[in-house]
Amino acid sequence: MIPLSRRGFEELEISVLEAGDHMWLSARSPQGSVFAVKRPLPEWKLPRDVTGRPVDEPGEWLTDAVRHARPDAGPEALEVGRVLTDLVFGVPEIGTLLQQTRGTAGTAGNQLLIRVLAAPSRIAAWPWELLLDPQRPDRFLSMARDVHVVRSGRSRTYPIRQAPIDPPLNLLLVMSSPLRSGPDESEAPFDLYAEKRSLLTELQPMVDRGLLRVVVEDRPSVER
Repeated sequence: MIPLSRRGFEELEISVLEAGDHMWLSARSPQGSVFAVKRPLPEWKLPRDVTGRPVDEPGEWLTDAVRHARPDAGPEALEVGRVLTDLVFGVPEIGTLLQQTRGTAGTAGNQLLIRVLAAPSRIAAWPWELLLDPQRPDRFLSMARDVHVVRSGRSRTYPIRQAPIDPPLNLLLVMSSPLRSGPDESEAPFDLYAEKRSLLTELQPMVDRGLLRVVVEDRPSVER
């Protein structure tokens, strides 16, 4: 048996994007990919919170259940998990990809890492850890010994309009040479000043055009 500390991971990445009155789901792993499957928005039937206020979002329900340690949250958690599981693994191709990736991980003695990338923030706040195990629909997938479920925030990949910066752009070049590996070594790992000359030569055209101002610190210290 392979010790847990030496096991690797097979990754399955699931993307969930809200788009108006529907959602787009995609998934990928080393075993294959599923792209842009259109799914309807799930319908939630959530209990009221401890104050009697209606709850519209599963993220709000989870916060209320955990904050107040509600003893009746078990059946509700399973129901939320069923809705999330139907949304994701109700897509046959994604369900098949899950089983293939999980099987590959098991054969190699590895764990399965399911990474959920959801947007916008309202969707990212859904309790994806409550996804159910297709092999055991009465158990959460995150409770399986061979599976880990994590949420990953989606990063902005498109440019943001900003006011242009008036030139020149200031560039501080700090020079620091790696230490020699031993007292008997007479040569530095690389020629620091040759690297400096090469970099400044490449930047010189922008300096000449007034677009860049370069300041070089040859002997940096904690004081400056």
